[in-house]
Amino acid sequence: QPPDIVHLHHGGVLPRLVCRLAGAGRIVHHVHSQTDYEQSAMFPGPKYLRPDAVIACSQAAAAGIQGYAPEVIYAGIEVPAKPFPMPDGSLRIGVLARLAAPKKIDVVLHAVARIRAAGIPIEVQIAGTGPVEPSLRRLAEELGLLPGIRFLGWREDTLSLLTSWHALVMPSLQE
Repeated sequence: QPPDIVHLHHGGVLPRLVCRLAGAGRIVHHVHSQTDYEQSAMFPGPKYLRPDAVIACSQAAAAGIQGYAPEVIYAGIEVPAKPFPMPDGSLRIGVLARLAAPKKIDVVLHAVARIRAAGIPIEVQIAGTGPVEPSLRRLAEELGLLPGIRFLGWREDTLSLLTSWHALVMPSLQE
């Protein structure tokens, strides 16, 4: 039986054509960033190859979409508790991401170096894995941020991490 709704994240005309040929009732296209529609024409072709609805993860991602009024759906969750204060009064921030260049985690490390240079105690926990992890570890060492930077690896207890941080930092330029 064909699906009532297909939720697409990536791809151009071909995935939508496959959905239509498979008899999908409706196609919803999820735009994650401006890059999604800057790299190619987002929804070209005849009407039957276009999505029935478009959603976006932010106002910025939705801003450049022509011919649609995207619904913005933020990727947020409620965090039930405030983090415990650190014994030394420092700020504890976290990064929860795939460790890849577009996520710009190096920007966080440079910012932490400036914050510490201003005399503000700060600890950073980075949860995730990916191809730039070795270079991030080297950068943290070069900037003199160790041991206050902790690389936690892949974690599934994201809610407990979020509740232990004073702030979640998401420096990504794409999502």
